[in-house]
Amino acid sequence: MWTTVLAGRCTAGRPVDDAPAAPPGLQTADMSIEVTPAQLYALAEVLAAAAERARQTATAVPGAAVGGPLGAAAVGFGEGVRATGRCLAGELSWLGEVVAAAADSWQQLDGSVLPVAGRGVPQ
Repeated sequence: MWTTVLAGRCTAGRPVDDAPAAPPGLQTADMSIEVTPAQLYALAEVLAAAAERARQTATAVPGAAVGGPLGAAAVGFGEGVRATGRCLAGELSWLGEVVAAAADSWQQLDGSVLPVAGRGVPQ
């Protein structure tokens, strides 16, 4: 969800792709997306599961020749499905790893900003 800040509060806005172009020399409106590390880890798990499903799809289509007038087309279709499944699995795996790395990074940053137990925080 893209958001914009109006009068100190966030409201739903249009995606950047649908926003009109800003005149030269002006900036577009500030936007933020609030996502917790736990939500990012959950997204990474969903992406990993989708990658596994794509791998299964790639291996589920047989590569053996099929007889009849549509045999060559069926073999070509099967090759396309297998290649697409492998490529999609690779991309989803990569994206899941990037999302998990972002969550790791945010947690490390949060840990470095928090005060150490037993130490006072200046007021």
